[in-house]
Amino acid sequence: MIIVERTLFHQLKSHLPAITKDCLRETYGISESTWRRLRDGRPIRLSTYGRLMKSFERRRQEVHACGYQAASVTALARVQPRAAGHYSDCDPRR
Repeated sequence: MIIVERTLFHQLKSHLPAITKDCLRETYGISESTWRRLRDGRPIRLSTYGRLMKSFERRRQEVHACGYQAASVTALARVQPRAAGHYSDCDPRR
């Protein structure tokens, strides 16, 4: 088990388009209960932490590849639709 530092939690939070069940799952691959544990400073499993950090790093690289200097919520919310004409609940194009 590991406790995530507050600074990292705030970085994770800043990269979320919205704090909803769907956005947490699509962005970081975690559940609402894991998010609450992170928010409250309680420990999470190492395997969950590993998955979370891989997703976070991938998200940061996507933003960097788009040429954004400072990652804004709008920039970070650029997600691809699942299927033609279907947008994610996290997608601002909805």
